Amino acid sequence: ALIVARALRPARSGLFSPDMVVNNDSVQVRFMVLRNQIQNGMGFLYNMEFTMQGMTINGQTVDMPLIRSKYALWRNSNNIITLRHSVKDASSPFNDGYPGGRQKVRDIFVTLSAMDMDGNSVLMSAIYLDPLLMDPVVEKKLRPFSRILHNHKFVDMYRIARHPESNQMASADPKFVCNLDNFIKMAPLKDGEPGFIMSSPDNPDSDNK
Repeated sequence: ALIVARALRPARSGLFSPDMVVNNDSVQVRFMVLRNQIQNGMGFLYNMEFTMQGMTINGQTVDMPLIRSKYALWRNSNNIITLRHSVKDASSPFNDGYPGGRQKVRDIFVTLSAMDMDGNSVLMSAIYLDPLLMDPVVEKKLRPFSRILHNHKFVDMYRIARHPESNQMASADPKFVCNLDNFIKMAPLKDGEPGFIMSSPDNPDSDNK
């Protein structure tokens, strides 16, 4: 019975990045497809739809529409999806123009609804927490958890393929190289660097709502 139960249990179809970044452009999280096999379609995902919502420290649920939330088909683990919610839009809870002013968003929820090649439903979710908006005692007990990191950016995963000796760009495919190790890597933004938010919670002088 145990073997049958394991066989019927669907394997993980995708993976969200362990942490989320926020800068003055957008809220970002990465997603990759797992177990894909180009030859037979195994692991392909169809009719993908992502949803993002936040919850403030006051328990208010806020919508966080994505710049692109739907994908007809995704099949390659080397092609990473970066989901983005624009903070420049006045409807964003991270924007000063939001009704009631910029919000203190402590939790962000991301979900995926899709289908696999056999027509089975695929559901995935991730929850990200802002450690700077949590009670220190609770934050310490919850470690490790998926964090919302302000004034950060994801490290690039792609680089141009070059000849190891001449350093010339590749003239035939593959022309780009994907470093999957960078899927989880982030880098802090420095004061004055493009994307830096002066009033983010990471700034000790911040008085944002």
